[in-house]
Amino acid sequence: MLKRIMVLLFVACAAEMMCACRDRGAELEQALIRTVKQGSGTVFRMRDLTPFEWERVYVIQPYTPPETINQKLGFEWAGAKRSAIQSIDTIRLLVFVKAKKVVAEVEYKVWNGFFEGDGGRGYSIEEATFVVEEEEDRGEKALIIRRVS
Repeated sequence: MLKRIMVLLFVACAAEMMCACRDRGAELEQALIRTVKQGSGTVFRMRDLTPFEWERVYVIQPYTPPETINQKLGFEWAGAKRSAIQSIDTIRLLVFVKAKKVVAEVEYKVWNGFFEGDGGRGYSIEEATFVVEEEEDRGEKALIIRRVS
């Protein structure tokens, strides 16, 4: 009986942690959209938009398989299999990590701005400063979000 209660408690805690990551991600996505919509030339530090603690953010590009995501993170993350990033190109997956745990995730839609890749190594909280730039390709304008170097 005690074993069953412990298992149920573990499952409940795991479910609550997953919901917290998604809720944080939804709040952050809205903050990012508001910031990026300020337009070309807007510079922002990711830490100013995140009301939670994190050490590193990874920008995962479309069609990245779960194994590659886990390799980039340096640990096994169950969310890598759950994400739509492996099969569609209309999102960029932002994964925020602290102490080898995912603390938030955002499936950022490209129509709100294109995050450039991170070269597979992610960005520390100190490195994660971005600029919004407008580019035109065949008459279409797009907002590109690049790391300020």
